Amino acid sequence: YINIYVGGKVEKPGNKVVPRISSMFDAIYLAGGKKTFIGPIRIIRYNSDGRLETKKIKFNNKSKPGTTKNPYLQNGDIVFVGKSSFNVATEFISEIINPFSKLLEGYIIYKALD
Repeated sequence: YINIYVGGKVEKPGNKVVPRISSMFDAIYLAGGKKTFIGPIRIIRYNSDGRLETKKIKFNNKSKPGTTKNPYLQNGDIVFVGKSSFNVATEFISEIINPFSKLLEGYIIYKALD
């Protein structure tokens, strides 16, 4: 078994203990599966000379284990499922609109009590 971490847009992020021959998809599945509208997946690991290496992978559930689109994992790997541009845009719009919606709620309550 190996220890990995799965984070980002998955249902149950956190540390996972997986069989030694586990692929990126196996890890995402064990983390409860991906959420909708995901962006690129990143695998972060330390290579043999101690430097941090990041691989950016586009999700394709038809990729076979051990391929570049669904690599086997190593002990200590971090699998991070990123946000899509749709998620980022939605969060941005929400942050802009939220203060105005609070003002509108206050105005509606004020008018209702008037």
